[in-house]
Amino acid sequence: MTENESLRISVKGENEQPVSLADYKGKMLLIVNTATKCGFTPQYEGLQKLYENYQSAGLEILDFLCGQFAYQAPGANEEINQFCSLHYHTTFPRFAKIQQWRIFRAALHIEALLKQLIDG
Repeated sequence: MTENESLRISVKGENEQPVSLADYKGKMLLIVNTATKCGFTPQYEGLQKLYENYQSAGLEILDFLCGQFAYQAPGANEEINQFCSLHYHTTFPRFAKIQQWRIFRAALHIEALLKQLIDG
């Protein structure tokens, strides 16, 4: 996969509509895999503070939920978004729930993607 092809990757947004990773070209990305019913869920608070402090400098946090492990992200996307907004006041982009294998697949392309996003 070439660098330009990496920018053509699209994922489903929280509303199930496609979002192109090209939308984040030139941004510093922190891509996180989260769940709303696990011991690490309170990290949303720290992620939100990080986002508030550095978004103006180009940071984007891309939140990919996965309920594959012990159903730790139960509920539909809308329920999950309401939970995160209500309890942790998150404002960074959240995407539709994914299956774990997609994270692995995305990791195969991450180096080329990040190089393209950083180098422009």
